[in-house]
Amino acid sequence: MKYSQRLDYARLAETLLERGLVAPEPVRELLQLSRKGGMGFCEALVTSSLMADWELAQLISETFQLPFLPIELLVPNPAAQEQIDKDFFIQHNLVPVDVFGQILTVAMPGLVPAEVLAQIAVQTDSEVLPLVSSVESNRRWVSDNLEARVVPEREGGWGSIFDEADAEVLAGLEEPGSLDLPGPLPVELGDTLDLDSIEAEAADPIELPPMPDFGDTGAGS
Repeated sequence: MKYSQRLDYARLAETLLERGLVAPEPVRELLQLSRKGGMGFCEALVTSSLMADWELAQLISETFQLPFLPIELLVPNPAAQEQIDKDFFIQHNLVPVDVFGQILTVAMPGLVPAEVLAQIAVQTDSEVLPLVSSVESNRRWVSDNLEARVVPEREGGWGSIFDEADAEVLAGLEEPGSLDLPGPLPVELGDTLDLDSIEAEAADPIELPPMPDFGDTGAGS
């Protein structure tokens, strides 16, 4: 890979200080932290509100003479994900945009060091073409597409879930005291119901009290 200028956090920090865009002390601290394996320098600048996201991306594009294409304006090709190390891309907040032959296009969260891109080239056996994107747009895309987790389907499908639940309930009924039922049962477990007597009682006629006499009670008097 050959670029017009070496992609380096130190060069970006120098540009920020030369233009008076940030104070020297926080820039040095963030640069030191990124070199120790912490958050990427560009992500740290945006997260700490030292630089606006798009302003930083435009500055990087101008400084390193790279195209500025936020991921919102692109439709990444799913084929570009096939050969990448997803954990590595998640770590550096990178988006695989497209693949054409041996050329892999990658959107950076502002900027990543040339060493990171060189490692991708080795992993994929490709020439890596970097694009400048914004930190937040890359972060959202990576979260939605590379960090997504699929819940594994149970063997046997959904029906097996209900079968397992039924088996647990039945096991509880077979073991005395394993089910904590609210309040006493209306029928003791040892009792039996006499269905014949219940039916006989239901068949007996119900004796009603005599009806009152609503006849003539002296209306003619």
